[in-house]
Amino acid sequence: VLPVTVEGDRMRSRHTAALLRALGAPELVAPDAQGFVDRVVALVDEPSRRADTAARLRAALPPMLAQARADPGFADWLEGAAISTAGA
Repeated sequence: VLPVTVEGDRMRSRHTAALLRALGAPELVAPDAQGFVDRVVALVDEPSRRADTAARLRAALPPMLAQARADPGFADWLEGAAISTAGA
């Protein structure tokens, strides 16, 4: 499952949006509910797009984890997020 988020006014959604951008996947950040639906439908309808996006996230994660090693809890969270997207 790939993460798609709406960048809203809550810290959780802004944090997720920031992480997706840092991982080089700004296309997974929607500006509103319709954009969220559009992104999810596109990922469901286009398996190659979904696979390419998942591969990019997996490739971008190790450098981010290396930077996050100063905060082991954050690094563990990022690794868990990567594992959950690995099957995408």
